[in-house]
Amino acid sequence: MRQIFQSLPWIHPVNAAQFLSAVASAVQKDEQQRSCTNASSHELELWNQLTPREAEVLGLVALGLMNCQVASRLNISERTVEGHRASGYRRLGVKTLAELHLFMKRIGK
Repeated sequence: MRQIFQSLPWIHPVNAAQFLSAVASAVQKDEQQRSCTNASSHELELWNQLTPREAEVLGLVALGLMNCQVASRLNISERTVEGHRASGYRRLGVKTLAELHLFMKRIGK
């Protein structure tokens, strides 16, 4: 109370164990965020290494278009779409459409 009357900032007494636990939790959260950022930058590098056509095809596939719809929209054959899709999946290290969705979400696409 003296601190309040003397216009000094009042500091609530903290349990040392609670304080250390909170600091450890914050450090762990920071490390996780940093590793996610590093992973995202690596994944963004992978995305940027795709050919423009691979990126275009994968973007349309990720929107839910089927190979034949992508082919029609880009005025290329369905077989060419399959080739770009397979090549893009291989370069990105994904195997399924669900993995592609997660990949694109992590890089902000």
